[in-house]
Amino acid sequence: MSAVVFMFTRAVGGNSVKIRAVIGPFKPFIVTPIGWNRFIDVEEEWYGHQFVWFNGTVYDACVKLGGNPTIPIGIELEPTYKNKLMMPWLDTYWKPQPPFVITVFY
Repeated sequence: MSAVVFMFTRAVGGNSVKIRAVIGPFKPFIVTPIGWNRFIDVEEEWYGHQFVWFNGTVYDACVKLGGNPTIPIGIELEPTYKNKLMMPWLDTYWKPQPPFVITVFY
């Protein structure tokens, strides 16, 4: 989904869109993955997650965050997105990777 958001943004003229990844394992906080009608069990671990990063803010089409689920659009990476995506007290698992640009779509 991050690649699709990236592709559509580039198609309408956005030119500084990048993709970032968070490498796990980490335990997500109140997160509803795309296509699910309930938030995931906090005992589950994620081993990686990608999102679009534009002008220093996050656009994530893969999840809804929080008890009153919202799609993260235009929120700052740290601390807002981080604290809504994962359990904030497990800070040692927060390993965002450097942004990168997709050059080929399959």
